[in-house]
Amino acid sequence: MSRDTLHPEVETLDREWAEERKQYLIRGRFGRNVPRTRSGCGLILGCLFFTGLTALFLSLPGKMPDFQRYLYSGISVVIALTYAGFARLEFSLKKKYDMAETTYLKRREIIEKSLRAGQTP
Repeated sequence: MSRDTLHPEVETLDREWAEERKQYLIRGRFGRNVPRTRSGCGLILGCLFFTGLTALFLSLPGKMPDFQRYLYSGISVVIALTYAGFARLEFSLKKKYDMAETTYLKRREIIEKSLRAGQTP
């Protein structure tokens, strides 16, 4: 079915989906995008790498006072938890987006099937 000959119900459904879709978009470097599982994995790997690197640095022998070690450890934990929080947010938004998109596509398919069969939905 071409875009020019869409049934009003399909057009209405498409407009509703376009509006609903906006609530799932996240702000990225290049504008607002659909959440991706891959970038959430990247955040988690970055969190693990940063925490491991900090732990390695703090375990090296040296003349660093204990207070400074505790301070750096605390900062690294806060940064790691921030990374993990962003990753969790992106994973949950991706899951919600996928469920909403699946619902939209099923509704659109039902309307298009009924239109092809000559029925009105």
